[in-house]
Amino acid sequence: MAEITPMMQQYLEIKEQNKDAILFFRLGDFYEMFNEDAKLASRELDLTLTTRDRGKPEEERVPMCGVPYHSCDGYIARLIAKGYKVAICEQMEDPATAKGLVERDIVRIVTPGTAMDDVMLDENNNNYICCVYLDGDRAGMAVCDVSTGQFHTTPFSGTDWLPHLCNQLSACPPSEAILSPQAAAQRELVEFLRQRLDCLCQTAPEEWFNPAPAVDALVSCGLWQAGDALPQEHPQCYQAAGALAGYLTQTQKTDLTHLGPLVVEQPDQRLYMELDLTARRNLELTETMRSKDKKGSLLWVLDRTRTPMGHRMIRAWLERPLRSPLAITRRQDGVAALVDNLVAREELGHTLRQVPDLERLIGKIDVDKAVNGALAEGEKPKAPGMKYRHYAPKAPVTVVQGAPETAARYIQTHMASGDGVICFDEYTHLFEGHPLEQLGPSTDVPEQARRVFDALRWFDGTDVTHIWAQCPDATGIGLAVANRLNKAAGFHIVRADQPD
Repeated sequence: MAEITPMMQQYLEIKEQNKDAILFFRLGDFYEMFNEDAKLASRELDLTLTTRDRGKPEEERVPMCGVPYHSCDGYIARLIAKGYKVAICEQMEDPATAKGLVERDIVRIVTPGTAMDDVMLDENNNNYICCVYLDGDRAGMAVCDVSTGQFHTTPFSGTDWLPHLCNQLSACPPSEAILSPQAAAQRELVEFLRQRLDCLCQTAPEEWFNPAPAVDALVSCGLWQAGDALPQEHPQCYQAAGALAGYLTQTQKTDLTHLGPLVVEQPDQRLYMELDLTARRNLELTETMRSKDKKGSLLWVLDRTRTPMGHRMIRAWLERPLRSPLAITRRQDGVAALVDNLVAREELGHTLRQVPDLERLIGKIDVDKAVNGALAEGEKPKAPGMKYRHYAPKAPVTVVQGAPETAARYIQTHMASGDGVICFDEYTHLFEGHPLEQLGPSTDVPEQARRVFDALRWFDGTDVTHIWAQCPDATGIGLAVANRLNKAAGFHIVRADQPD
């Protein structure tokens, strides 16, 4: 049997934890795939299959293929469109300073229902992921669009729960579905999702839907108040919402507090007309029956909106027609107010053309994918020190470069009462009485790079109005950190050895 290198052993261990996903394993400037993942990716992406083991017998060669990290989004988008999951494994430290094998870990799992990058999304359509929990004749359905934060859940009960649930799914067709074991056993439901809605289905363990973990997951996403128990009425819809929140936390591995609020639709207060999928298609609400295009549909006739948010909203209005005469009248009055005022309508339309997609921009900010604007094309974090480009601090941060003691003295003489400090261990005595986080020894640059981001995030929970931070050295990681901080909103770089 061929000897396994430490790097390949690391790959195999990470792959073992992500068996259902194609593993993009970061090696230098490429994401590499090995073994069966390489064969699959080479076939689906038209990549050349190669190996590093040309001198070994054919049966011992490890197949591999790769894509450049700076242009990986397009390749990931193609895999997601085909219904695959992609686990992104990043280098968690700078290879130039790492001792031995570079630490690597999964930073995100991209799935059809959790895609966030623009290249993977249609700006005119929501990208929904749903979760269905079934307990006897009681069902709960939770639906979320991670990119915009929308999150709602609906209970169903009785012997006719299935057709009503399918009708609700038709109104917000998901690209991915998480099913409880009982729900996954419903052949009609699974076939509807896969064949009628072209949805990726997967079964979640029953314990995901237990009340305790469901509440924990909702709390972690800011969808539920810590300490509050689930309501006794329709608990199944909260269990579905909790399982979905847990899945999103597990795959996104980042702050998801942009989700919500959690909207619970009561069965006795249905606000929208229920239409089955056949009726929707016959009415050609959003696409024509023959060509499946928007042109020629009711949406094509009515959609004169100016922003992606408007495109998605009017589509949602047509997918879920109102039932309440009062709500219908209120909406018509709003339309009439603009129809009757040409000048106001044209001015508003001109202004709206300049408005970005705020719903999705907020989602990107909260998952560390933007700071006051989307990331530059191809820009990706490479090491812990690179994370700052994707972080917006709660209070302004002044980063002081220079010799450690000089920088510490500079901060001491320039800071105001109540300011926060991030400093090397040797200089904590200079800042007694100030909120303080330590970076580690001034000589341990890799440790500083690991600690500084967590230190900044710690101040998010304080009331400080300004933060002073010492920076790792002006070369290597320190230089990368400084360059990124200079590009990020809320950061200011100064040198202690230069006059003010």
